[in-house]
Amino acid sequence: MGAPWRIDLSTRNRVCFDPFPFLEANNIQKQTIRVIAEELDVHRKRVTCEHPRLALTDLYNILEKLRIGTKPDELDENDRTIFDNGLVFDLERVCTTGWMSQ
Repeated sequence: MGAPWRIDLSTRNRVCFDPFPFLEANNIQKQTIRVIAEELDVHRKRVTCEHPRLALTDLYNILEKLRIGTKPDELDENDRTIFDNGLVFDLERVCTTGWMSQ
């Protein structure tokens, strides 16, 4: 009697997910994206070095609350700490000067 499982070595390697459809960018657009990405990286490194418990997601969550109309003084204590420690206004400046504002 043979084994109850069959090993099929003819499986095909297929893409599981559709790749993200990046738009074509010219050299000026690529450089603009590069500069903004570097600014975001510098901001992230500075903030996470000073406040190791903060993650970039924490900062973006607060930024999103501000974008929907929440005022900084309306944030709860935890969110206000993230806002202050994460320098969210600096993050907002970087984001609104480039691709995230478009």
